[in-house]
Amino acid sequence: MIIYGIVSIKMATLLNKFPRSMGCPTQNFIAFNKEQRDDYVKRHIMSCDVYISAYSFSALTEEDELDRSSAIIDKVFFDFDSEHWFSDMLKIHNWCKDSGILHRCHSSGNGAHVFIFLKPNINFKSIAIGNFQRWIQDKLDLEIDPKIIGDTSRIFRYPNTWNFRAGRWCIPISSDILNQKKLTQKKVWKLSSKQNFENAWCNSKLLDISKFDNDTMMFMDKEIGSIDLNEINEGIATTYPNFPPCIQQLLSTPTIINDQKFYLVLYLKDQIVTTVPFSNKDIISILKKTLSKDEFYHYFSTKKLRGHAGHNGIKFRSIYKRDYYMPNCNKMRDKGLCPGDCGKDNPINKD
Repeated sequence: MIIYGIVSIKMATLLNKFPRSMGCPTQNFIAFNKEQRDDYVKRHIMSCDVYISAYSFSALTEEDELDRSSAIIDKVFFDFDSEHWFSDMLKIHNWCKDSGILHRCHSSGNGAHVFIFLKPNINFKSIAIGNFQRWIQDKLDLEIDPKIIGDTSRIFRYPNTWNFRAGRWCIPISSDILNQKKLTQKKVWKLSSKQNFENAWCNSKLLDISKFDNDTMMFMDKEIGSIDLNEINEGIATTYPNFPPCIQQLLSTPTIINDQKFYLVLYLKDQIVTTVPFSNKDIISILKKTLSKDEFYHYFSTKKLRGHAGHNGIKFRSIYKRDYYMPNCNKMRDKGLCPGDCGKDNPINKD
């Protein structure tokens, strides 16, 4: 049984704990206080999409970067981007509402962000939130973006900033709006045509997920856990003119190996160019159509190649299970994967 504890809304915070990582969307700035955070938003709000880390951190590394293992887990973050984002947002809102759980719902401009606030008693941080996310995904039949499962480094669009791809504001949604019986996706889009600074806090109890807090992954994501090579989307495109040249080059080379496959899959997982993110099945389908037969089955089965057995999908799964980041253009150039200057500082950036 899940136990809850009451908390004052004033004690909970979405944005006011520091330090936090920020980016557009590459995380290239650390805000140590409200003034630095607000200044970053002010400088970038009219020129690019603005993101902030879902969690604050309690320590820095020797290189003065955020120590990702020190994330302060005071919430669970959900990112709904599928065609069912609206119904999924309402499902989780109603579940929280019925249990009195403190939460917030935001329109991301092209989907929804939901934050459920927790009692701060987590030991196995990534595993605990991942276990809860998988559990509620099965319980409520949600379609959760697999990239956010157990990810303590996840970023989200800063509230009341502009989603340049969707052409809408990213706004908080109040409980009065969420509880309207005739609320529709179209109405949320209409509300997102302007900024909204109304109170979006719902309920007052912190969720206790201690039963999910152990060193074992529970409720494993079926889509990632098993890879069916027969379920391939033959109609998926393999050419994407808006992808950076390095990725286009990888997509057009059937014999890429090792790091080349790793960076291609990592980019396809995290890219923000397509309107709808690629699912695992989409990425496998793209690889099936672009890799040589030998390279594809060496990557996803035990087929022997270059003197050793195939990876059986293990390397593919690991990209989803760990906090990897697309290297910047200088590192891609050092690895010989940059065919020329495209004007970006990181392949994942849209501009």
